[in-house]
Amino acid sequence: MEFPKRSMDCGLSLVLLCSFLTRFYKICDPDVVCWDETHFGKFASFYLKDQNYFDVHPPLGKMMLAMFGGITGYNGSFSFEEPGQEYGETSYCGMRVCCALLGTLIPPMAYALVRLQISRQAGLICACLLTCDIGLITLTQFILLESPLFFFLSTTVVTYQLTRSLDRYSKLWFSSMVMAGLSIGCIISVKYIGAFTVLYTGLMVIEDLWKLTSDKDHSLYDVTKYFCAFAVFLILIPAVLYLAFFVLHFRFTSTSTDADSTYSPKYQASLQGNAVSSMENSKYLRYGNTVRLKSETHLLHSHHLTYPDIQLNQVTGYSHRDTNNEWQVERCMGSAGVTTVITTGDTVQFRHKVTERYISVLAFTPAIGYPGDFRVVTTEGSDLNSCFLVSSPSPSSSFQKVELFGGYLVLVSVGNKCALRMGLQLPEYG
Repeated sequence: MEFPKRSMDCGLSLVLLCSFLTRFYKICDPDVVCWDETHFGKFASFYLKDQNYFDVHPPLGKMMLAMFGGITGYNGSFSFEEPGQEYGETSYCGMRVCCALLGTLIPPMAYALVRLQISRQAGLICACLLTCDIGLITLTQFILLESPLFFFLSTTVVTYQLTRSLDRYSKLWFSSMVMAGLSIGCIISVKYIGAFTVLYTGLMVIEDLWKLTSDKDHSLYDVTKYFCAFAVFLILIPAVLYLAFFVLHFRFTSTSTDADSTYSPKYQASLQGNAVSSMENSKYLRYGNTVRLKSETHLLHSHHLTYPDIQLNQVTGYSHRDTNNEWQVERCMGSAGVTTVITTGDTVQFRHKVTERYISVLAFTPAIGYPGDFRVVTTEGSDLNSCFLVSSPSPSSSFQKVELFGGYLVLVSVGNKCALRMGLQLPEYG
C-alpha cells in the first residue's frame, strides 16, 4: 500500500518536531556535571581561555562545543572537576544545546538514507524508531562528542549514497560529492573512530569502480576520470579540512599550561608564557641555559627524596611537567674555551634548579640491575663524577653545535666513562 506523498511529508515533519522536543525537553537538567561532561566541557573551556591542552581526540567536536558555549555566554571559567559538581550560575546550557541540535537532525538523516535504499514508508519507520530511542536521546542531551560523531556519520553515508542515485557529473552529483568529502573530513576530525565510516565509504567507492571497469561501455579514460573525481572529493577535500581544523585548534590554544610537556620543545617555545619561550630566539644550547633533558619517554628529574642506602638525592625519569625537571647547564670545572655555545666535545655540568645540587654518576652497587652498574644521584660539590662529555648519536659528528630545541645528544660521564641513560624502574623502598 502506497501512502500519499503529502501524508509522508507531514509524517516526516511530525518526526522532526518530536525529535526536537525529546532532545530539548529539560535540556538544562540536571544542573550538575554528568558523566564525561567532566572531560569535554573542560576541553571546550580551554578554547575559550586560549589555553593549551592535550587529548587523544581531534579538535572539531570540542571546538563546536566551545563555539556554542561562547555564543551563549559561557566564558570557560568553570572547572569541570568531577561528575556531580554543581554548575551554579555557569552558562553551560549552550554546549548542551549544540549536542541536542545535532541529535535532532539524526532521525531525518536516517529517513533520507532509508528512503534512498528502500522506500518512504521504511524511512519514516526508521526515523520514528530513532526519535524514540532512549539511548540516543541520552547521548545527544549532554556535553559529549557522540552527537557530532553520529551527525557527521549520517551525513557522510547519506550524501555518498545520494551520489550513486544521481546522474554522473551533473551539478547535483558534484554538490553531493563535495558534501560527502566535507562530511568525511568532519567525522574524522571529531573522533578517530570515524575512520570506520571512512572505510565503509571507501568500500562503496571500490564497488562502484569495480562495476565501472566491468562495464564494456566505459573506456579506461572514463574509469580514470571517475577515479580522479573520487580522489579529489573524497581524499583531498577531507585531508585539507582535517588539517584546517588543527590549524584553528593551535590558533585558539596558544597559552602555556601543565599539558605543555606532552608536546615537542619546539612547539612549547611557541606557547605564550612557557618556560622555554624566552629562549626561542636562540637556536643553539648555551652555557647558563635552563633546560629539560628528555629520553624517548621521560624527562630527567630529581627531588629532595634520597636513596635509603646512601642518603643522596634520587635522579629519576618523570613524564609530566614539573619544576624538578629543570637543569642549568654550566661549564665543567677546569673547562677551557670562551665560547658560550655548547658543541659536541665540550664537558658540562648540570645543576638542579630546585635542590641546587649537581647530577653525578657514582660507582655504587644499585638496588636493582646488575653488578658494575652505576648510580645516578645529585651531590653538593662538583668533581669529575659530575662532568659529562657532550657527544652526538652520530659517530661522524664532531664539534657540532647542539640545537636547543629537539637536539639529540649523548652524555658520557667523564669520571666513570659510561653514558647516561634511563633504565629500570626504582623499587618500592620500605
